[in-house]
Amino acid sequence: MAQEHLKKTNETTVKKQASEATEPTDAKDQFAFGEKYFNGQGVPQDYEKALYWYTKAAEQGYVDAQCKLGNCYNFGEGVPSDFEKAVYWLTKAAEQGNTDAQYNLGYRYFNKHDMQYYTKAVYWFTKLAEQGNVSTQCELGLCYYHGLGVPKDIEKSVYWYTKAAEQGNDIAQANLGYIYNKGLGVLQDFAKAVYWYNKAVEQGSTSAQCNLGICYLIWRRSTAG
Repeated sequence: MAQEHLKKTNETTVKKQASEATEPTDAKDQFAFGEKYFNGQGVPQDYEKALYWYTKAAEQGYVDAQCKLGNCYNFGEGVPSDFEKAVYWLTKAAEQGNTDAQYNLGYRYFNKHDMQYYTKAVYWFTKLAEQGNVSTQCELGLCYYHGLGVPKDIEKSVYWYTKAAEQGNDIAQANLGYIYNKGLGVLQDFAKAVYWYNKAVEQGSTSAQCNLGICYLIWRRSTAG
């Protein structure tokens, strides 16, 4: 009995040592392990193990793991949503230039709908907008228009809305049309208003359709008189 027990103990020890020997120490491989468990690729799906390996890789500074870990906490994927942990890991990745992390971090702050967080949202939106990201260009137009996280500045609002509108963002196009139509912080310009309303209408913007119709109605009344 003693020999049989010793044999089983030795077998367990050998298996444990073999398992430990195959466990990755390289951050890239640790992240790959995390992905396997997260997606159930060749192994049973196990979020706990996935997060374990993501964390191992993230703690070594592996940016993809930091971003993935931040997104897990941000969106509640495999773990309860956790604002502080999401921000911690997304910031780690964002500071290394990961654009996905910068984007999600900016919106995580923005969606808190709190002035102290709008400032941080604007910081990350600007990082991306300067790289040509159309969504954050549009959001910056909104932030400067309403003074969210920055002093209200219609000139800067128009600048960022125009950047987004020129890339085909229908929200920015409709908002530019409205700004020029009403002369809000800019010279009133019906030609520019109609131009941007039309651009938005071509993409199916119902608000632009309504405002464009009003523009033509006012124009007809003014010419009829």
